[in-house]
Amino acid sequence: MKSEERILSFDKETDNKWRWIDMVEDAAFELYIHKWRTPKPRPEKIKVTVGELEDTFPVTKECKKEYFENNPDLKENPIYAELEILEEHTKTMRYTPIGNDDDWGIGQPYIPFQLLPEKKDRIAIFIEWR
Repeated sequence: MKSEERILSFDKETDNKWRWIDMVEDAAFELYIHKWRTPKPRPEKIKVTVGELEDTFPVTKECKKEYFENNPDLKENPIYAELEILEEHTKTMRYTPIGNDDDWGIGQPYIPFQLLPEKKDRIAIFIEWR
């Protein structure tokens, strides 16, 4: 199983999300995370691992917005999400989290082709706070 790790740096804020970014050769790896899912203070860097669904990540798959709003300490936990292809671009693949969009901890990431596992239709992403 192929999994790739990257360190992304904080880039910008939107109304509801924070964005981290890293350049992979000439392609931008952009990842938005909802403010309700981000610890305070907001980390400057995050470690992101992209892998196949079969990869083992040490975290629960539970991600309900109401849990995090009512229990701020949970925001310190890493994020695990399963993703499926939304659309292909020139240098990246855009993915969408699987499940109820009200409970997505992350946005729809643009992941450079170089970081994708061989089986790329459905992948897993694991995010750790730095």
